[in-house]
Amino acid sequence: MLNKEEIRELLQRYQQGQCSREEVMMIESWYQQQLDKSTWDFQPGEEALIGARIKARIHEKLHMGAPADSQPAPLRAGWKKWYSMAAASLLLMAVAGGSYWRWHHTDVIKQPSVASTPQDVAPGGNKAILTLGNGSQIILDSAANGSLAQQGNTQVQKLVNGQIVYHTLKSEPAEIVYNTLTTPRGGQYQLRLPDGTQIWLNAASSITYPTAFAGKERMVAVTGEVYFEVAPDADKPFSVKAGDMTVDVLGTHFNVNAYADEKNKYATLLEGKVKIVRGDRTQLLHPGQQASITAAGEMELIKEIDVEQVMAWRNGKFIFRDKEDITAIMRQISRWYDLEVEYRGTVTKHFWGSVSRQLNASEVFKVLEATGGVHFKIEGKKVIVMP
Repeated sequence: MLNKEEIRELLQRYQQGQCSREEVMMIESWYQQQLDKSTWDFQPGEEALIGARIKARIHEKLHMGAPADSQPAPLRAGWKKWYSMAAASLLLMAVAGGSYWRWHHTDVIKQPSVASTPQDVAPGGNKAILTLGNGSQIILDSAANGSLAQQGNTQVQKLVNGQIVYHTLKSEPAEIVYNTLTTPRGGQYQLRLPDGTQIWLNAASSITYPTAFAGKERMVAVTGEVYFEVAPDADKPFSVKAGDMTVDVLGTHFNVNAYADEKNKYATLLEGKVKIVRGDRTQLLHPGQQASITAAGEMELIKEIDVEQVMAWRNGKFIFRDKEDITAIMRQISRWYDLEVEYRGTVTKHFWGSVSRQLNASEVFKVLEATGGVHFKIEGKKVIVMP
């Protein structure tokens, strides 16, 4: 029997798509029991996210896995109630002037009237390529668990949960070897450096780092979006380079967003203290603050930031705020589902709300379509966006 801490850890990994098949079955069986007992203290929004994920899995089995002449087994009463609640839990608002649309819960769930999607795209998952010091590459999503390589005095290992870790074998100095971890579009991955620093990569991102920190500083370089939980070491400051932006820290939690197709680069601080450097200008950040650097090199301090939105990708969600336009939304969606985007016509509405990243692409698009302001058509790995 799992204890509370083990259940909490499994719930977090389930929402991030990092559970094994056996763990998925375990957590979904446990969740079904909670429908009758109602004894678990869910975190805000947690139950809806888990429900949406299970709903997507059921939907996929009913519509993709069953023979045409087969009939699905009837759902028990608790599941019928949950299925309706899960369908109603997805919230998205389209703002135009002072009006908004909301998919809300009613006694009978009425599905939005949208055209059926003949093709679908599964959500992203743990996919990455590890480039070693000699230039050879390891495709991690197909590599076996266990030891992968030795880099200098450091052993590289893949864990069962899809994480790469580095273990120092000897304390003697060795030749500095650099590795690069790269996630494709539709991928994410987790990394633990030899100093204990934990790193998470979003889709279409990369990090280059030494396999051992032998000098007086710890320096890495990133592209895309990367979240850090830096192991404290006052004698070895930790620095992250993202193009012309540098983040200097001692031990802290922060997020760097430096996608090439976005207008600005962002560094957001969750815990501790960091210094942002760009050219001859520096900016000190406190928790809950963000630094933004434009393409022209101008730096702006944002003193109050929506941390939940910044960290949505790490928590298995898309969160759209500040009345985002469809092109900004589609940049996020296209990275996660590895989709090419084609626009036919102009979508003028702005959107805000949240939806799980664990749903298939068609489910996310249906929520957006239900606003009446946008339509989508999936053609293989391309999605067409229309007003």
